[in-house]
Amino acid sequence: MRAAGVPGMQQPRHFAFWPPRRPKVFPVPVTSIAHNLATSAARYPDHHAIVFYDTPITYRRLWAEVEQLAGYLEHRAGVRRGDRVLLYMQNSPQFVISYYAILRANAVIVPLSPMLVAEELGVYLDDCGAHVAITGQELLPKLRGMRRIRYITSSSARMPTISSMRRRSTCRRPSPRRGPR
Repeated sequence: MRAAGVPGMQQPRHFAFWPPRRPKVFPVPVTSIAHNLATSAARYPDHHAIVFYDTPITYRRLWAEVEQLAGYLEHRAGVRRGDRVLLYMQNSPQFVISYYAILRANAVIVPLSPMLVAEELGVYLDDCGAHVAITGQELLPKLRGMRRIRYITSSSARMPTISSMRRRSTCRRPSPRRGPR
């Protein structure tokens, strides 16, 4: 088998099971995921972005909290472009906020399952090289025994929200408009 459109190259094995008439090559997006959220917040500020246990969170509020946490990660936690940030929490609005904030800070998300046991968590921590973790309060005891890592908890004063952070801590850089680096 030859690769589609590339002479002399073997076609990957999974193409034998590829759906017919579906593209085998996908273009790289021009914008980042964080930029797409910013665009949605600008276009639909009062629409519901998340509904969690009958509590709606609008795009405006979601983007504002993402900006607050991204600013905190950059200016207080010392996260720089390309740094890895551990995301270790249950499914919740805080997970979504943290996910987008890490992207907004131009860092790399290292999502870990809250079902990991301490030994597995230690292996992932050593392997990924993260120095900052965003975690749920219920998972904090598992992280405390690990190597030196700065953590931000979702249910304490260390996890900034609109009401607890000052505006000056927001992320100062414009939204990333380019695709992968």
